[in-house]
Amino acid sequence: VPRHWKGDLIRDLRFEPSKEDRALRILPLPVAISGNGSLFFYPTRVKQLLAAQKPDHVYVHEEPWSIAALQAFSALRDRPRSFFTNQNLKKKVPLPFRVAERWVFEQSDHAYALSSEAEDVLRWKGYSKPVHYLPFSYDAAIFRVRSAEERERRRRELKIPEGATVVGYLGRLTEEKGIAELIGAMKTTVQDPALAHAHFLWVG
Repeated sequence: VPRHWKGDLIRDLRFEPSKEDRALRILPLPVAISGNGSLFFYPTRVKQLLAAQKPDHVYVHEEPWSIAALQAFSALRDRPRSFFTNQNLKKKVPLPFRVAERWVFEQSDHAYALSSEAEDVLRWKGYSKPVHYLPFSYDAAIFRVRSAEERERRRRELKIPEGATVVGYLGRLTEEKGIAELIGAMKTTVQDPALAHAHFLWVG
């Protein structure tokens, strides 16, 4: 795993082991071009490090066109290998990443996709090997169905009108998430008396 990460959501994220990690052997490594999911790589002897662990299978939690995936797949060519993808839009990556992606496809034994939409994109790109679903995990103690009393209390705190239908958005406020389409839907809603009961809740 990267020892540090300079992403757009968290500027200076550093790996810290937790008690839940005790059953795992985790190797935090320095990375080059930190914060860029497609371009970052490990400027260390990844092949020697991985070979020393003698893994039965190599799973890379990176998109197949990324340099990190190419680096890991090149390190242990005599092991079964798989990758992860959450790309759900049909768009081709530019050269030379497309060449790397095709090579990872050929070298992999199977793939993990976030959703059926992500699998559809893989198939559209010509991937013909088995695909398994691997959805994101979540904390069920936080993200759970609330009681009717708690929901009503939350609605009052957020000043949501009584009887309103809540349309919620939770995520990054960026164009690729379809924000423009949601704003267009909001404009249509407020102009239609039949839809006046709708209430939009944004969390981002």
